[in-house]
Amino acid sequence: MLDVPHTAHTVDGIFDRLDAEWTALRAGSAAQAAMTDWLVTGHLADDVAPCPIQ
Repeated sequence: MLDVPHTAHTVDGIFDRLDAEWTALRAGSAAQAAMTDWLVTGHLADDVAPCPIQ
C-alpha cells in the first residue's frame, strides 16, 4: 500500500489523489521494475513503436 498523505476533499480530489499516487509509484525503482515486467509479460506494449530520434 502506498503511503500517500490524504488531502482535503475538493471537486478534483480524486484526480489529485491519483496524481499523487502515480508520482509515488514512478519514484520507486521497484515499482518501475514491476510496471516494466507487467507490460512485457502481458504484451501490453507490443504495438507501441519506439519514437525515432531525428
